[in-house]
Amino acid sequence: ARARLAPAVRSTAVKIALPAGSAGPWHVQLRLKNGDDLIETTAEVAAPSASPARKLLGEPIVYRAGPSAQSALAPVADFLFRRTERVHVEWSTSGALDAREARVLDRAGNALPVQVTLGEKPGAVLAADVNLAPLGPGDYIIELNVSGGGASVRTKIAIRVQN
Repeated sequence: ARARLAPAVRSTAVKIALPAGSAGPWHVQLRLKNGDDLIETTAEVAAPSASPARKLLGEPIVYRAGPSAQSALAPVADFLFRRTERVHVEWSTSGALDAREARVLDRAGNALPVQVTLGEKPGAVLAADVNLAPLGPGDYIIELNVSGGGASVRTKIAIRVQN
């Protein structure tokens, strides 16, 4: 698969179709080319867990954007954000969710009075948005709890906020 990294953009996402029944792990070779300059690296990507909970909720894809809901989303390469940004997270879902709740926690695991907006997108995707303006510099956790079809999932994403 190929993707173009636009000038002044820090990351991009590439979707790769895997053959049916492919179990991984997969070996990925990444090449970055700028004119005659070439950087190469490799990585091993493990298969996601096959637990019943993971069948309900896929792995998260995290994006950054400006505070406006109309701001363009950019996939993150790191989890360091500025207070002037918004965190947008998407999880694929496989079936109806009976309950969903998201909140922001501080380092000690205490819930903070920061709103997490949850919504569903076409294609069985659950999305969460957190405006970071009310938070001071520090480490935080976005926690999502969902249930459906007799299974429940709690997932957490750690982020760092700077000025």
